[in-house]
Amino acid sequence: MSRHLLVVTLLTAALGPAGSAAAAEHCQRRAGEHQLAHSAQAVVFERTTKSSQNYPVQTITGCSRRSGRRRVIDVLQRRSDDDPTKLVGLRMAGTRVAYVRGVAAPSTNNRMTVMADDAIHGGRRHDLGGSWPFDGARRSGELAQVKSWAVNADGDVVWIAVAAVDSTYGAAPPSLVLWHAGLGRRQIDAKADLRNLKLAGRVLSWQHNGAQRSLDIAAIPRSACKEKATVGTLDVDLDRTTACLRATGKSANANLPDQSLIEPVDVNGPYVLSTWVAKTHYGLGLIDLINDTTTTYGTTTYGEYLYEAIVDAHGSVAWLSGGMELWVHDANGTRTVPGRGNDGLLREGSTVTWPGGPTVTLFP
Repeated sequence: MSRHLLVVTLLTAALGPAGSAAAAEHCQRRAGEHQLAHSAQAVVFERTTKSSQNYPVQTITGCSRRSGRRRVIDVLQRRSDDDPTKLVGLRMAGTRVAYVRGVAAPSTNNRMTVMADDAIHGGRRHDLGGSWPFDGARRSGELAQVKSWAVNADGDVVWIAVAAVDSTYGAAPPSLVLWHAGLGRRQIDAKADLRNLKLAGRVLSWQHNGAQRSLDIAAIPRSACKEKATVGTLDVDLDRTTACLRATGKSANANLPDQSLIEPVDVNGPYVLSTWVAKTHYGLGLIDLINDTTTTYGTTTYGEYLYEAIVDAHGSVAWLSGGMELWVHDANGTRTVPGRGNDGLLREGSTVTWPGGPTVTLFP
């Protein structure tokens, strides 16, 4: 080794740790702050203060570990005793963050939402919640619960959410949702026991009723639909009036009574199960994107919502009536199933379970 190279090597070794320490010191906590998350590129801090109305104000701040430059990610301030505005938690990968917070806005019901942002770069902020599939297809106005969530360094966000417990239908089954730039919100899995959510790079993994499942986000195909909807599943694009099969681009108008908008309760492959309302009655409408048909089921009186329903991979349907009876429609016709359960309906293939009550297998 030459003498010059030896000197440079020794200087690099001597200054390296000091340089790293100096970079880390750029993001030291300030008075009242505590650290929420950190990565090799950034640190996120939270600071709570009291406002003049004596309600807490939470300030979420990101800091670049290389430059020390700070950026305010969010400011959350309660304005009344029942205001849900608060930070639930935050995750970070690289510089990307995903956090759960309560929202109180005059134009909407109080709700829980997932926010996507960047700790040090602007222009990457997205509100990912507030409607299907985030809310578990229940519209009682209550706050949804986000059981778990994750983010990767590319800004993809995944979460498991359930609607609040309903006084009639009990606990709702959870829904696994993905948000990906250009793809929007997609329901990946639902109507099952979903847990152990992980996001390693672009690979999403979770457990569905105890069985391991995975999805390569980078391998999700483009939609053949003309209108690039940002809500739906991996099979279907949805807007308020039209459903479209992503693989073929074949679309169908809802054709629901009184031209009701599509309000999804369940989606399975090419089948979209939606609620409808016509004057004093509610019902379910099954949109079949293969045969371009819409069939109505489960008509009930106004106020008896039909938000607990399931469609299987063959287009057979099960639902809970307003009178809390389990109904099914399959190859054997329409009928009730004896027994009564407690919570929302669960699905495993064509087997439908009403927790605490009956189980029925739908015939194709």
